[in-house]
Amino acid sequence: GRWTPRIIILSGLVLAILCDAFVAHMLSVNYVETYRAAEAANNDLARALEEYMLRNMQGVDLLLGTTIDDLERNPSLLTAGNPALINELKRRVAPYPAAKTIVVLDADGNILGDNMGNGGPGREANFADRAYYKVQRDDPAHGLFIDVPLIARVRPQGLFIAVSRAFLSPDRRFGGVVFVALDYNNLRQFFLSLNVRQLGTVTLYRDDGTILLRAPNADEFAGRNVRSNLLFTRYLPQAPSGSFRGSGITDGTSRSISYRRVAGLPLVVTVARDPVEFLAGWKNNALYYSLVAAGLNLL
Repeated sequence: GRWTPRIIILSGLVLAILCDAFVAHMLSVNYVETYRAAEAANNDLARALEEYMLRNMQGVDLLLGTTIDDLERNPSLLTAGNPALINELKRRVAPYPAAKTIVVLDADGNILGDNMGNGGPGREANFADRAYYKVQRDDPAHGLFIDVPLIARVRPQGLFIAVSRAFLSPDRRFGGVVFVALDYNNLRQFFLSLNVRQLGTVTLYRDDGTILLRAPNADEFAGRNVRSNLLFTRYLPQAPSGSFRGSGITDGTSRSISYRRVAGLPLVVTVARDPVEFLAGWKNNALYYSLVAAGLNLL
């Protein structure tokens, strides 16, 4: 008889401990599943971003390649303000909505023409100080080069990302540069359309660690080089795509980050989300189950 109260109390304690252990287990499983679901969603967004950039850049590279082939076959087009050159550029750029303009520079960086009519009398300009020209001049075999966002010097004004290739003169020396200006704001609008909540980020890098575009706060970080970050020192050398948890490159906030190297291009994309936002539902569950467990413990 005297053991009965002790057994009841002990049984109650055991049940309370088992109840708490069950709740803790369920919350732990739910936490892991929530993180995995968020990681899978990040991976899907990163894949969509890679495909978007790949599709646009393949189109731009095809435009550059076919234009250069035409210029090397028809060097007579290569005179400043040549109406035949300008009309040819207008015709070529029309099927490519991502291309804001296509521009031809001579070997000294002077504009010969673009699809907007620049290059003629009173509409001259020189771009010899721009990286998209200098890289090609210094190494005409460099291939595709993607520059940081720049402000246009000729109409239409605004921010653009230049994608360039060199072309050769009839004697097979450096003849000049053709570049396509990608509309920066169009790219940014697509980045903003990806649902990464308020604290998430979507970033486009050149594979040397240079930030080309980041949403939100796009203009603030464009051109910054972050090649010392773990993304470039540890994860990309290991695999062309993956996920990790790390501090934000630009603001120090810890995020769940998915990354992908854009196939065949010197580009990397990342999608990062703050656990505070995607774990909000889990925290509500944790509070609910904790209250239930506390109620049972009182019984």
